[in-house]
Amino acid sequence: MAVVTWFGWMWWIRRLGTLPDQQLAALVSGPYRQAIVWHWEIIGLILPLVLLATPLGGHELSRWVAGVGILWGSYAIRYFVVVGGQSLSRSGAGYLKPVIEPDVIWYSGFSFLFLIGLLALLMLLMNYNLDDRPSLKEGEAK
Repeated sequence: MAVVTWFGWMWWIRRLGTLPDQQLAALVSGPYRQAIVWHWEIIGLILPLVLLATPLGGHELSRWVAGVGILWGSYAIRYFVVVGGQSLSRSGAGYLKPVIEPDVIWYSGFSFLFLIGLLALLMLLMNYNLDDRPSLKEGEAK
């Protein structure tokens, strides 16, 4: 879903967006392209898919690594959209060097901790008691 949204959004702003949208698309597909490929597409998308879609997905550690990769990729997209927005100049002449202020770092840290806390709360609320599941006896349909 994220891939379709991202590439659909990029297609739309390259062709139908306003001038600042097209500048952001040029920035994302230009100087920030390699960082986006590594942080979002490989760490946040391909690695979790490989870990979960192969027999490695049965291991507890690979599921945790996939979860961390997904969180990393989603945070990387947020970071690159913020930094990309700060890199665009109003005149459209070149790119500015983004300067992340301490307030943004604190906000990002607290939003990340809130996300982790929310995920921990959801895990506590879910019933993981596998002993209560009915087991199939030999000869029953699966």
